[in-house]
Amino acid sequence: MSNTGLEFSWSFSAAMEFEACPRRRYWARYAAPLGRGAEAPTLYRRARQLNRLQSLAACLGTAVDRAVTGWIAAGRRGETLVYEEGYGRAAAHLNQVWRASKSGAWRDSPSGRDAGLCEHYYGRWDPAAEQAAVAEGKRRVEACLRDFLARVWPGLAAVPAAAEVPVAAMGSGRGPLEQFMYQGLRIYAIPDYVYRGGGEVVIVDWKSGGPRPEEHARQLGVYGLWARHRPDLAELPARGVLEYLAHGKQIAVPLGADVLAGIEAWIEESVAGMAAYLEEGDWRRNRPVPREEWDLAADPDVCGGCRFYELCRPELERNA
Repeated sequence: MSNTGLEFSWSFSAAMEFEACPRRRYWARYAAPLGRGAEAPTLYRRARQLNRLQSLAACLGTAVDRAVTGWIAAGRRGETLVYEEGYGRAAAHLNQVWRASKSGAWRDSPSGRDAGLCEHYYGRWDPAAEQAAVAEGKRRVEACLRDFLARVWPGLAAVPAAAEVPVAAMGSGRGPLEQFMYQGLRIYAIPDYVYRGGGEVVIVDWKSGGPRPEEHARQLGVYGLWARHRPDLAELPARGVLEYLAHGKQIAVPLGADVLAGIEAWIEESVAGMAAYLEEGDWRRNRPVPREEWDLAADPDVCGGCRFYELCRPELERNA
């Protein structure tokens, strides 16, 4: 794989994935993209398929996001937000993924867009555990949606439509995903909701999982850099807001110059770490070293939850 033709790019999620396991980044960023078509090597085609697996937690987060974005759009049309409608959108997504995952239909999806659940694919649930996971997932989605309506939406509803900043997210129909260039590097950054108010840019990100303030503040810092590089926002100071919907908790995140300087330093450190697995450490050429040289996760628990586990299992068993 000396010449992949793939551009090196960076994002917060890519950095988190790399920190958890360098080998996982290899599978996701270098093997999976080259697995398209019947003529592709078997290993790459397998990586491409496994890259469509996700955890139940990630699926729940997407379901909540679909409900929330649908509500915001309805609110801007002057409609009254109805809990049952939002929950219906979330449930529709969950049911679609669950059926495709449980039956295995996701593997043969013509569009390649249907996802499966790692928990199903790797048999991580017995019947009792699966039933408990369903009940807890339903409880979490309900808690998130009720909290958004009761606590978060009243504040967002007061934001004038003209103050909202359009964000090009996956499936938004607003063109290429939000990104900016930093020292020649393409960085993807897609905040949940952004608006102008009081002479500043407010960046809001909602979470359906447990609070991880330090990690999520760093994510908002990346969004702060995005705002600073966006021409229509660059002159305004920014601040961040974390909304932990499952816990009814809000955390303010400062995004001043000193914070953003620290984020830039962290990005450079992250990119250098990734580049260590590229030929001559050159991310511009973006030619990965052989797969065997990409380190496996230091924590074996990370492997147990990974979508690419079966590709690494022989090596893990040899090393056990």
